[in-house]
Amino acid sequence: MQETLPAQLHRLRLRAGAPSYRQLAAAGRRTYAASTIADTLNGRRKAVAWQFVHFFVSACLAHAERYAIPLAPSDTDFSRWWQCWLAAEHQPAGCPAAADRAGARP
Repeated sequence: MQETLPAQLHRLRLRAGAPSYRQLAAAGRRTYAASTIADTLNGRRKAVAWQFVHFFVSACLAHAERYAIPLAPSDTDFSRWWQCWLAAEHQPAGCPAAADRAGARP
């Protein structure tokens, strides 16, 4: 099953307790504005930089940890997110489902 990278990131946000975009921005010490986060997740930005993916996943993981929200190991695996980002770079229409990913590290 193919899913866009922004859609995968959005689902991670929901699984991590649905932190607000402002909470995510604050977790990253304002590296990205809340509006930039929203635009990226809503597909209004064509390219998603690896730095954004790393920031976003880290912020979601921190939120989940703070509120003791359990996440699947695949949600916390940065090599999986790296593979998803690579797939999105070469095939913007889709990102392989988590079960389809192999793990080269960033």
